[in-house]
Amino acid sequence: MAETITITSAGGVEVERELAGLGGRSLGYIYDWHIRVLISLAWFYLGILIITGSLDVENAFNVKEFSELTYWSIAVPLLALNILYHPVLEIVMNGRTPGKRMAGIRIVSKDGTTASAGAILLRNVFRLIDSLPAAYGIGIIVVLRSKQHLRIGDMAAGTVLIYEDKADRKRLDMVTQSDNDSGITATQRELVAELLGRWKELSRDKRQQFAKNLLEKCAQPVPAATQADELDMVLKQALENLLK
Repeated sequence: MAETITITSAGGVEVERELAGLGGRSLGYIYDWHIRVLISLAWFYLGILIITGSLDVENAFNVKEFSELTYWSIAVPLLALNILYHPVLEIVMNGRTPGKRMAGIRIVSKDGTTASAGAILLRNVFRLIDSLPAAYGIGIIVVLRSKQHLRIGDMAAGTVLIYEDKADRKRLDMVTQSDNDSGITATQRELVAELLGRWKELSRDKRQQFAKNLLEKCAQPVPAATQADELDMVLKQALENLLK
């Protein structure tokens, strides 16, 4: 039976999400590994082309200038790519990388909110330990023995890996693509998008109460209406306007 986590958002909506196990983690990592390899090869050959004027790798190492330039033009960017790939993309993509996105998984904090930049950085620092002695040996063992399929980095950072459905992904994309013209924070935008995404799942009284509370937290005027159906419509419209 798959392990799950129940997330209660600040908006009061409870959602159950399946935790990603070794299979999901491995699939995401394999995708990312191939992406990094392709980028690395492209940069390597581009460096050779710039330095030597050709793609003849065998003869490139015999070029006098090659050994002097390789550290700066090829080795350093490749090293930076492999070190920064995961932390930078996970911060920019709100807990995802291209590989994680393709595998349908995402890093979140244990309370279900978007993992902070600090948590993501700490999680990646511990990647050095999880990868020992080779091929993520320690990380694999810890994930298999952990109830929530956590590696050491997750335990240190307070994060979990969950499978996200299409609604979650669409909602997150809506949040990250919206700008700051509404004057609300990224966290507030995420809560608004979450409530809109769960609108039909909630009873009318609950969603209206959540909407009013959320609009007040965002320092937005709460619409008034005499009819319940009309109030439902204007509250939803007010939330949607915050994401435009």
